[in-house]
Amino acid sequence: MDSAPKKTFPWQWVAIALLLVIIVVLVFQYCVLLKSNKGVVVDEEENKEPVSTVTAELDNKLDDVLYYENEGQIYAFDLGSGQTRKIVDGSRPALSSDKTKLAYDRLPNSLEDEVYYYDLTTNNEVLFVKFNEKDFRYGAAIESWSPDGKHVIIDSGTSPGRSKSIHSFPGAIEKAGFPAHGFPSWIDNDTVVFTEGDFHLARETDASGSGVSIVNTNGKLTRLKTPTLLTDYGVLRAEGETIYFQKSSVKTFSDWGKRKIEETYWSISRDGQNEQQVNEDQARGDLDSLNNKVKSLLPSQYRDNEFYNVSGVVKTSKSNTVIFELYDGRPGQYNYYIAKINLDKPESFEILFPGTRPILVAK
Repeated sequence: MDSAPKKTFPWQWVAIALLLVIIVVLVFQYCVLLKSNKGVVVDEEENKEPVSTVTAELDNKLDDVLYYENEGQIYAFDLGSGQTRKIVDGSRPALSSDKTKLAYDRLPNSLEDEVYYYDLTTNNEVLFVKFNEKDFRYGAAIESWSPDGKHVIIDSGTSPGRSKSIHSFPGAIEKAGFPAHGFPSWIDNDTVVFTEGDFHLARETDASGSGVSIVNTNGKLTRLKTPTLLTDYGVLRAEGETIYFQKSSVKTFSDWGKRKIEETYWSISRDGQNEQQVNEDQARGDLDSLNNKVKSLLPSQYRDNEFYNVSGVVKTSKSNTVIFELYDGRPGQYNYYIAKINLDKPESFEILFPGTRPILVAK
């Protein structure tokens, strides 16, 4: 006789039931947690303080902080922590004399131009001046600040006849406009020396030239050196009351086209007296000498290539370590990089990141 089938305990159903219980418990806990977190977020949104665009590490200035521009945005890089943070949208940054404000340009559209400054002590952005289509100043930006910080030079972009202008700070009241080539230099808190361009030299030719001029915050312009058909001038820098400039000379007018030009270097006092010839290094000062020294220390692929250029060298608080802009001008490249090097250790050369216009605020 066949025996009856042996019954077994339904373990598979027990396992399924336990799994369902676990799932129900997890879902319940998740819902409780979600409700709790939602409440915290709402409370934080209602009560939290505004968050700075700069991290706490940068605010505390653990080390030197480097500000730079890259593709229409301005960043802060902490040399100690290695952290980089975007500060604002803008271009052409310029640091105030007291190193507490960073000015920059922003183009909201093709017809307007806005000049801002960012307060590094409060992390607030302030609109300094706004130009519209009638001002015809597309591309305007603060280029430099007077030593006392009470005036700024604005590169007026496309404005005809006054490519630069002096404005009060704060207030943005225009004090003087002047046609300058290159970068003007402050002699004191109220006076600027610059290369004045677009002198028309002769009716029978299209010749034009550049001279050395000074202008003050009252709008008074004084010409120290006026070009001729055979001479041209360019301001290099100012140091106290002394102005250094370059003189270009030819023997005949046709020599300009033949590039038969003699370059000499001179100094003159702000009143036009004490003119004397100096050597090129003395006229250009430490910055150009430092630019050249840095390039001489770079690896051969940069040092021996004429398309690479070093500029904007800034000294850090670290012994003999500098940061600079390295421009790659090879055909089809045209890239800007921020790099650093220890002048005593050329092997320390390092390209940090793409960027231009390095500005250093020491700790």
